[in-house]
Amino acid sequence: MLVSINRISGSLTVSDAVSNWMEITSTYGVLVARNKLSHRWALELPARPTIAFHLVEKGHACVRVVGQAPVRIAEGELVLVPHGQAHVIGDSPATPPCSLDELKQQRMDARPHVTTLVCGEYQSELGLCSQMTRQLPDVVHFTAEAIRKDPSLRVMIPMLCEELASVRPGRETVIEHLLGALLACALRAWSASPEGGWPAALVDVSLGPVMSAIHARPQKAWTVESLAKVAHLSRAAFARRFRETVGEPPLEYVTRVRMSLAAQHLRGSAKLSEVASAVGYTSEFAFSRAFKRALGVSPREHRAMAQAARR
Repeated sequence: MLVSINRISGSLTVSDAVSNWMEITSTYGVLVARNKLSHRWALELPARPTIAFHLVEKGHACVRVVGQAPVRIAEGELVLVPHGQAHVIGDSPATPPCSLDELKQQRMDARPHVTTLVCGEYQSELGLCSQMTRQLPDVVHFTAEAIRKDPSLRVMIPMLCEELASVRPGRETVIEHLLGALLACALRAWSASPEGGWPAALVDVSLGPVMSAIHARPQKAWTVESLAKVAHLSRAAFARRFRETVGEPPLEYVTRVRMSLAAQHLRGSAKLSEVASAVGYTSEFAFSRAFKRALGVSPREHRAMAQAARR
């Protein structure tokens, strides 16, 4: 059974439901590019089953997702594109976009560089990180003011920029860990905003303990009534508040946690019966049916795909 690295009195702390999601979905950051760009530039990025991020280390930029208003990013600001949509980032919405390879050629010309842009993405096996971010908006923008107010992001972003510009020993390992920490800090910061969605439930006075209980004991036979007791709310009030905040009914969320945890176990050598038991199922058949309904493939197919991805 998966055990979080941070438990207090046998249950997950509220904020560590973020860590738990990142762990069970094997989410990790990948640096795609750090480019110094001239006055006019735009990069077109195709749809991918990842969480894209863009950090403007110097200068300014503008992100455009199809069907959404452009989001302007000032120096030192960060955006996440959490649903894998195709999007364009450039100096202006009017600049025609090019590919990443074409954009890199700008580093070799004689024009002065006015923008330093860090681009990357967060990946997980079989795209399971989408389950962690499904309630986030199409573009999550962390303004300079929001970053200044958040003690973690205020330290993390300059630290990442400094490490990216360095040639010190251990640079790649440090960057890898900073990228993971950046996503956790960003989700935690977003949870405090009025639009927090799923992350907001983690710090909600009533729903926070519920989220912690679900992540700490996903194998428990949870009911709406038992979860309402954890929240100290009536059944109806709890169900309504959970759905409004998280975006789905409580037991659907429990199933999602269980299936994501099962997907992690299936990447190892555990027997199907052991995986089923670890996530609260006494029947392999019932577990297999629930798993396929949630992820679109059977447990055995998922294991085969995960093994193939590691080769």
